[in-house]
Amino acid sequence: MVRKIIISLCLFVAVTLQWITNASAVPDLQLYTPGGTYDTVSDTWVYTFTPGNPFTLQVISANHNHPQPGDTGVFVSVALTGFGEFDTLPAGNIINFAGTDYTASAFTWGKPDDFPDHGIFDAHYLQVNVGSFSNVPGSVCNTEPGFEGDCTWYGEAKNFSVTMYGSTAVHFDAYTLDHDGDWEEKAPLSHDAEGTPVPEPTTIALLSMGIVSLLGYKGRKFLKKSS
Repeated sequence: MVRKIIISLCLFVAVTLQWITNASAVPDLQLYTPGGTYDTVSDTWVYTFTPGNPFTLQVISANHNHPQPGDTGVFVSVALTGFGEFDTLPAGNIINFAGTDYTASAFTWGKPDDFPDHGIFDAHYLQVNVGSFSNVPGSVCNTEPGFEGDCTWYGEAKNFSVTMYGSTAVHFDAYTLDHDGDWEEKAPLSHDAEGTPVPEPTTIALLSMGIVSLLGYKGRKFLKKSS
């Protein structure tokens, strides 16, 4: 009898530990840009886009259904980078997110309530509700490099089309809000995503000229030392 109890307890502990491991091995929320590259300095997925051409932002929910009791579902913050509080945002369409155009007037300066700073905020940002997510077995990957092929987690991934206009870079965060509008869960910094524009031809030309000038300067210094 005692032996059976011990075996049962061991099985219970093993199952519990396995559940905890599964639940914690992949974040509850993630962001990913298919075709992007992972910036190991900022721990962010970065997609280099051509203005006017769409790219994909993937929002991933794991470990349980979203929304959960007490919150209002999953939101994505769309934050424009490179602008100060009193800078004038570009005119016309700035971004099309999932088929909806958002112009300069849609953006607010600051950050979502009580949101942790991470080098992006304060910023011109807007919040987009991306709906509910199911908890489907074996449908979610861990997008962090080093976990390639690990797509066994419970959850759901949704793709959203994003089109940026002009040479404006954008940063995305995913999180849930409670009924007071304060954030509850957030995708960790290692699972954020950004869109950055392809450098304009003039920028590339100036950069090339700078490199050529630098090489020429170093060459002259080398010749002087040799003579």
